[in-house]
Amino acid sequence: MHPGPLITRLQHDPVPTPVLTLEYYLDMSVETEEARVVGAINSATESIVGTRKGISRSPLTLVVKKDDVPDLTIIDLPDITRETNEMIMEYISPQETIILNAIPANVDFSTCESIKMSREVDKTGERKLVVITKADKSPEGRAFQPEELHAGSLFSKKKAKLISRVKEMVEMERVSDYTCDPEHVTEWNKFMESSDPATRLIWMALGG
Repeated sequence: MHPGPLITRLQHDPVPTPVLTLEYYLDMSVETEEARVVGAINSATESIVGTRKGISRSPLTLVVKKDDVPDLTIIDLPDITRETNEMIMEYISPQETIILNAIPANVDFSTCESIKMSREVDKTGERKLVVITKADKSPEGRAFQPEELHAGSLFSKKKAKLISRVKEMVEMERVSDYTCDPEHVTEWNKFMESSDPATRLIWMALGG
């Protein structure tokens, strides 16, 4: 696979069939198909680095235009080494970036390089997610704490927001039921339309 930044750019587009395009260098663009993506990436990688081994700073971008995807950019970065430290910091520094750390369960989080780098650019942990892999390799009895991973704020804020919204929903539903006031019903409908999908799913589960 590509030894440098591999960027997947999802673009919501009402096209009848998915359109996949590989972009690299400044002007190279190659259309491909889902079944041939791996081969196309390998060919593009050979064009960029040839037979040389090592890390490349040149990104390879796969643009995916489909009707059922959100507008989202995902960047897969190389492993952390002395060669890649500076490049990785450039990609994770922007404040709009969510940092996803994939960490094996059998490593010492206190010395984990990816956690250290994330902490440098995100001191509160608000835009960092951590995925623990190889759980079967975890030392027996080990428990994972958000504080240990310098993460969790993002989930905590989302949870608090959902709880607050559900409380508002319950109160508005109570007022609407008891008063039958058309004004309250109208406000309730507007409120539900503005709720995010997670909140609506919770309300449906509660029988709303």
